[in-house]
Amino acid sequence: MQHSGKAIRAIDQATVHRIASGQVILDLATAVKELVENALDAGASVIEVRLKEYGSELVEVADNGAGISPDNHASLALKHHTSKLEAFGDLQALSTFGFRGEALSSLCALTDLSVTTRTPSQPAGVRLTYDRRGRLIGQAAAARAAGTTVSLKDLFKPLPVRHKEFLRHLKREYAKLLTLLQAYAIISTGVRLLCTNQVGAGARSTVISTQEGSTMRDNLITVFGTRTVGAMEALPSTAQGSRLIEGFVSRASVGCARSASDRQFFFVNGRPVDLPKVGKLLNELYRSLSTSAASASKPIAILNFVMPPDSFDVNVTPDKRKVFLHEEAGLLDSLQMVLQQAWGAAQSTFATQDTLGVTQQGRSAERQGLPQTKRRKLGAPQPDSPQSSPLSEPAVGCPRPESCEEQGEPALPGTCGLGCQGMQGRTSHQSTESAPQELSQLQWGMRDAAPAIEDAVEVHHTSLRQVLAEQPSLAAQSCSQVQEPRQPAASEPPLGNEMMVTLNLLAMRRRLKATRQLAPARASEANTGLQKQDALMMPGTGSRVFDKRDFRNMQVLGQFNMGFILARLGQDLFIVDQHASDEKYNFERLQQSLVLKRQPLVCPLPLDLAPADAVTLRDNMETVRRNGFDVRDSAGGLELLAVPFSKNVTFGPEDLEELVTLLRVGSATASTARPSRVRAMLAVRACRSSIMIGRALNRAIMQTILVHLAALDSPWTCPHGRPTMRHLAVLPKATT
Repeated sequence: MQHSGKAIRAIDQATVHRIASGQVILDLATAVKELVENALDAGASVIEVRLKEYGSELVEVADNGAGISPDNHASLALKHHTSKLEAFGDLQALSTFGFRGEALSSLCALTDLSVTTRTPSQPAGVRLTYDRRGRLIGQAAAARAAGTTVSLKDLFKPLPVRHKEFLRHLKREYAKLLTLLQAYAIISTGVRLLCTNQVGAGARSTVISTQEGSTMRDNLITVFGTRTVGAMEALPSTAQGSRLIEGFVSRASVGCARSASDRQFFFVNGRPVDLPKVGKLLNELYRSLSTSAASASKPIAILNFVMPPDSFDVNVTPDKRKVFLHEEAGLLDSLQMVLQQAWGAAQSTFATQDTLGVTQQGRSAERQGLPQTKRRKLGAPQPDSPQSSPLSEPAVGCPRPESCEEQGEPALPGTCGLGCQGMQGRTSHQSTESAPQELSQLQWGMRDAAPAIEDAVEVHHTSLRQVLAEQPSLAAQSCSQVQEPRQPAASEPPLGNEMMVTLNLLAMRRRLKATRQLAPARASEANTGLQKQDALMMPGTGSRVFDKRDFRNMQVLGQFNMGFILARLGQDLFIVDQHASDEKYNFERLQQSLVLKRQPLVCPLPLDLAPADAVTLRDNMETVRRNGFDVRDSAGGLELLAVPFSKNVTFGPEDLEELVTLLRVGSATASTARPSRVRAMLAVRACRSSIMIGRALNRAIMQTILVHLAALDSPWTCPHGRPTMRHLAVLPKATT
């Protein structure tokens, strides 16, 4: 079979050079990285990175290293010319950062490159100029101390599309560069790293400045400050054969971790690399701690894996960030053991209380005499009127503890029954080692005003609820049930007016068994021709794709159990949680409109931010002010002038740092970015002001709730994670 078309020919060398160069130098950070690594390989103890217009106009990297001898001037920027490698076998014992001879050659194709260098034996320096192919085209005498300065002018300008994208995302590329320089500043002991930037005709501003720290800890203090280092601990010095893991990690306590993994740096023999499996192990092990540390927190980690050069391969990607480890499983096991040694004590550390409260002492003494019983106190029935006060609000609604909203803490998940006729119970369990495995009796303490057990008692075990309840009830998880001591209402009878009701568990078991036997028959009788949701998962039926705009087209059928809206869309039947839906609407409304009040500080507080975070803060000043923070950008750096507050809750610098991190990593937009404590406060306020379960709604209000869902950014769950809608069934088509 013959194919028509052009003949296959070799690509000319100039085109090959430009294509390959674009794959080696990916961005501004990669370009500076190659020059910094060359300076470190030259034995420099002082490295200065000078930027103009955030690196878009000029990038200069100067060092005080050994310099470049005149014999190597002509071959310095030629493709695949290097002094660090002669044969492929030399990779097994390589200890330098660079070895391919591609960096300077690729930079020549992407920018105007010039080099000013001098060796200690030369009387004066020389300035070298190279063309796009890396060939030396000019040299002139220049004043220069021993060392090398590499200048890059108009980076990516020969590639119009790449250059346009570079300028469009210049601030993001600049922040990425600063994060990369932090990694080299941390791991390079005995090296002073300086980075400056000049915007317009203004003076140069120093963004990174480190000292010649003799240890990694000294470098960490210079880069992140004493507060961050104080929240970290050194890993136990443990050698596993020829491998050694050294570094620092966050302490396993509250306030020592971060909401993002932006301060996790991994190194192999001092080379910054990406190790996703190490990061996953680190985060999972930190979350597994049985402390009060937040489950979503990411520990700060500076880990350097020291191992023989022949036990890993960095010749994988052009930027040398991806590494293949020959014994990766063993390395992960060693790391897990080291981390468990560092964090192991936290798993058996618990907070203590000085005294035991009077109420707790009374309850403890009361339960000591009932080791084999469960006592359940049932509140008096309360009216279902939506106009009732919080004290008389149905139990299925959300409680209104003032402390929850004032402190801005997320409500704790709880469980409430929607068919319990307003009964609210508190259950306490007491057991001892000598108690039998099976209880012969179940004793409940019940107030005189309580109705019949089968109408009022709510048990958290589904089997018991089926036995005790004569009519089916729908259980739902309350989004803001707060477990805290509740003061008795004025209408409640004294706790002493109790009667004891003894129930035979054997009879209950027999009744439960009979109920299970009758369940298939009852299900068959209850089937009215509806196709259950399970049918959607059968082969050939497919699934439903729901667009949030479809909420406007849904037809309201009615209200179920005074808590859920039944609506249809075509032949699909849906159930919508009226409280969760209205709560999500109120949450997004508050999130966009709320402007927190500011509390001015007596004295400005200097902000100790990472350079990348400082750039992000300056670019998002309006978002920061909308969140209640007032920051001043002075000659001495960023200063915090005012902090937000709400009632008796005052936010601080740690909330500002979290907000800046969210903006920098892109996990939130400028219009929705809020610190976690502010989001928790807004969630509680939205919950308190929303339509509660137990309120009867007319058709107009139910339709308004559905229309509100169509306008939300994410209408699928409430701020506490409770789903707003579920698919119930597919209605049968009408037959003629």
